Amino acid sequence: GKSYVPSLDGTRVYLKVVDIALAMARALTAGGTCLYPVTRVSERIRVAELRDPEGNRIALQEQS
Repeated sequence: GKSYVPSLDGTRVYLKVVDIALAMARALTAGGTCLYPVTRVSERIRVAELRDPEGNRIALQEQS
């Protein structure tokens, strides 16, 4: 709709994924752009962020 405006700003929602490296690779192959590479933030958690082809920021989290 007209009110939908893609953005890199605003609320950041993390999507839980089983394999963050695979999820990032698939997103980049589909036209996404890496904003924050896969990074370990604790012993059990890795995160990453990408820009989708429409311009939205998407954050991913893997917890082992």
